[in-house]
Amino acid sequence: MELKQGGDRSKWIANSNHNIQCFTEGEIERMTSNYKTILGRGAFGEVYRGVLENSSVVAVKKFVHNVKENFDQELTVHREINHKNVVRLIGYCVEENAQMMVTEYIANGNLNGILHSNDRIPISLETRLRIATECAEALAYMHSYMYTQVIHGDIKPANILLDGSLKAKISDFGVSRLVNDPDRTLFTSHVMGSIGYMDPLFARDGRLTAKSDVYSFGVVMVELITRRRAATSSGEANIVVAFTNALANGVRGVREFFDAEIASQRNMKILEGIAKLAGQCMRMERDRRPEMIDVVERLRTLGRASHQGQQRADLFSWARKSKPPPPALVTTPLPARVRTRPPPLVMTSRSDPLCWLFSLEEMMAATRNFDESLRILVNPDDYNNRVYCGGIDGGATKVAITRPRYYSHGNGREFRSVIETRSKLKHCHIVPLIGYCDKSSRMILVYDFMARGSLHHHLYMTQKPLTWKQRLEICIGAARGLHYLHRGTEQAIIHGSLDSTKILLDENWVAKIIDGGLPGNARDGRTLRFSFLEPKNKHTYRLTEESDVHDFGALLFEVLLAKVDRILPKKYMLKRALRYKKERRLDELFEPALEEEINLQSLDMFAETAARCVGVADGGVKRPSMEDVLSHLESALEVAMI
Repeated sequence: MELKQGGDRSKWIANSNHNIQCFTEGEIERMTSNYKTILGRGAFGEVYRGVLENSSVVAVKKFVHNVKENFDQELTVHREINHKNVVRLIGYCVEENAQMMVTEYIANGNLNGILHSNDRIPISLETRLRIATECAEALAYMHSYMYTQVIHGDIKPANILLDGSLKAKISDFGVSRLVNDPDRTLFTSHVMGSIGYMDPLFARDGRLTAKSDVYSFGVVMVELITRRRAATSSGEANIVVAFTNALANGVRGVREFFDAEIASQRNMKILEGIAKLAGQCMRMERDRRPEMIDVVERLRTLGRASHQGQQRADLFSWARKSKPPPPALVTTPLPARVRTRPPPLVMTSRSDPLCWLFSLEEMMAATRNFDESLRILVNPDDYNNRVYCGGIDGGATKVAITRPRYYSHGNGREFRSVIETRSKLKHCHIVPLIGYCDKSSRMILVYDFMARGSLHHHLYMTQKPLTWKQRLEICIGAARGLHYLHRGTEQAIIHGSLDSTKILLDENWVAKIIDGGLPGNARDGRTLRFSFLEPKNKHTYRLTEESDVHDFGALLFEVLLAKVDRILPKKYMLKRALRYKKERRLDELFEPALEEEINLQSLDMFAETAARCVGVADGGVKRPSMEDVLSHLESALEVAMI
């Protein structure tokens, strides 16, 4: 924590990565048998094989030139990161002329060696997709889910290690940067990276953003599907330039570049989907490149299609449009980072950390013994709800602490099921679950604190109304979160009780969904129980993705007409809105404050989307998917910005 200052210093209050050891030079010499077995060399120095006292094999990275600044930088960044697809830092040595890092040993070398060695071992498309997805998940975590953002700066196959099962782990943080304020533009006069993988825009202007990692990852995807090197020293044509030029003329133009080993007719749609995504990542306009969290969702969708042998056209609807995303979406700040505490006790079946287990004493201290002055009224119709604003890490980190009425020790199994489900939801438009406590008569959940409260509050209870642009951006964020629940998780999750009280806003006005149903297979109509935070009743309902889409359509009309119809029950508000839409008189209903700024074409697109969601679109068209809803709302925002 004392190594770096300013923009390169961690914002963590608690200790960094768990159980990192400080070794002496003598201990390093013993574990490496006096540096007997060398594993590799690089510009930094050398890597040696080592064995700990518990017989675990490790890799020891020795900085030969002992450049303290470089060592400090890498150690500071690496110790921040705790992700299953990042090489785990075990320890370090900081003695004079003996600066070393000890990491887990990865058996199969790096992706560069696997792809381009003379042996050319077969690699299936499913394996390549999984490697890409695992790397993307690690980058999305570093960009969007860490308390202090990390930009890797040197993503390339040589820095992607593969274990015995060919599972990917990102390594080498020698040029990485910690970013305390993602909204502040960082410039550097010392442009560093690898030829062929470095973002050309970064090389040109020295402006460092997470989108530089996105570009490099796009190049990695090209290598994965072509099995050709991006950087060559033999005078071969640059594969990235040739690939992007061909892609500009249509995706069919890149078919000739696909690796013959995987370029079967059965795989063609999947390969084309990866090619399109890679092309988007390598765009020469930073703002048009996707965020890594979006890249993860798209790769997961492609992975499911590849695994199931399904090649439906609608799986690739995210790539149908070549137009850039609206400026308002591009400049949306990154979400609040999830705070870090000591190692969790809740684990998945793969023993991945999920969330933190708090003691009852910590919860009492965080809320001043559940002081009523700290209580937050999330749902104005439910005065029995117990949500408190509290502080952890000595009060430095603000959180929302809730005592769900529905879960008590009598149904603790279901409570733990909720914990496991909610902890796996990693998306910038889902309120992060930080931890829980089950040592009281009422079980407790701890969420990231949303500084601007609920959408309901801003629609009904404030004097300053939301602008049309703000409303569109909030709806788009909520649509992204709901689409993630439906399609971005291993098993579809139905929210089941979406309304304006379940859309919370962080300090940057980023919309995040709270609450929702338990996991289930929406495609077989499984019965689910909804609303584990604020249950409206205790009956079970048969819920589907379409029922969530219906609720989202009602939410869209509520966003448009809230102040006008606040005295009407929601079903009457919806009935009235649909009638006025059919009669093309919606402009008579929306809030007076919107009259001066609303674009009528944007309004028509918004209202048509809402009507289709509730199942009364002209011509009896079935309800759209959330993917289609999101696309229509983004188009409405683009029109509004004209």
